[in-house]
Amino acid sequence: MQLVSVQLLFFQVLFVQLLFFQLLFAQLLVFQVTSTGSVSLAVRRVTRAGWSCTTTASGAPSVTTSSTTKTPPSSAARWDSVVAPVRLAGGTTRQEGRVEVRYNGKWGTICEDGFDGNDAKVVCRSLGYSADDAVVTGSTYGTGTGPIWLTSLLCEGEEDEVTDCRHGNWGVTSSCKHSQDVSISCGKPYYGSCEDIDVATCSSRMPYSQTIMPNSEGQYEQTEVTSMFHNAHFDDIINGCQADTMHFLCSFYLPKCHQSPDGTTTVLRPCRELCERARAGCGPILQTSGQTWQDAWDCSVLPLASQTNNGCFDPAITAPCEPITLPMCLHDDVTWNETRMPNLLGQESQTSDALQLSQAWTAQLSLGCHGDLRVFLCSMYVPRCMADGKALH
Repeated sequence: MQLVSVQLLFFQVLFVQLLFFQLLFAQLLVFQVTSTGSVSLAVRRVTRAGWSCTTTASGAPSVTTSSTTKTPPSSAARWDSVVAPVRLAGGTTRQEGRVEVRYNGKWGTICEDGFDGNDAKVVCRSLGYSADDAVVTGSTYGTGTGPIWLTSLLCEGEEDEVTDCRHGNWGVTSSCKHSQDVSISCGKPYYGSCEDIDVATCSSRMPYSQTIMPNSEGQYEQTEVTSMFHNAHFDDIINGCQADTMHFLCSFYLPKCHQSPDGTTTVLRPCRELCERARAGCGPILQTSGQTWQDAWDCSVLPLASQTNNGCFDPAITAPCEPITLPMCLHDDVTWNETRMPNLLGQESQTSDALQLSQAWTAQLSLGCHGDLRVFLCSMYVPRCMADGKALH
């Protein structure tokens, strides 16, 4: 009898230990069930007291909380396994505006109910802006249109995307109106490094050669853009429409990476004027082939060239003439003294590292090569700037 009691005590202790480790493990890890039925593991750090893991009626993972700081919108509150692009609309600068999110192919807004600084941090971070200076500004930037997709976000402030945060079901926001669409202001933009464009559709056609990721659609790798172009038959769209469409689509998904003379790296999105020309010229062609201009290509949220001091991309905008400073082209054989950048090689300034490689030709020219060689090289590196502001290559 004593032996049986000892055995029962042993199993009780073992059960308590297993239960403890199970609860500890559940606080650190959330299993996400994919659409194929397989289980993938996503590490989610739970920092708020009183959180525990549950499942929804559909079997998807969920989290409930006894926290009094934020109340879950419903028992279906969950993390999403998809990324929904976010944008700021209606602001006077790129880093402020009404928060809009695209879900199920449609742009919609987020209700200000329960929206706080942690939620704003995540939105700013997902757009490439500093999250430290994120500020909720109520409904400052006007009302949106379409669905109100989300309400009562439960972000911790460290997530990378809005869909990494807990929230209620998409579109279940009956208590909210568009007058409650939330707006935010973000801090200074954070950009990664420029990288060469390797998407075949765009690499040989665009007047610039470098981009920066992620793009406004939340794509972090150029391979994602290549796959999307192929699956959506973008090559057919580009080839069937005028050049403006190619320039717009490539600059939308592979935005221009611009390095200023002071070393600052910035992103140049397509200008609204370029988008509108592309839509006007290609929209009817798309309709005849059974396609439509996608909701993602919303011209109204893009910057106007007239309001951004050329802070956006449009090949129709001509840069001013500038004096030639490249030493090998300051020669009597070169009959022009002003150029316009970028040049044929995609180099944006006469001080770029790549352009300085042209100095390697100086030694060859000093050996007595024909003067036409110098003229040819200079017409490539520093093309003549004509009176109309265009470059003569």
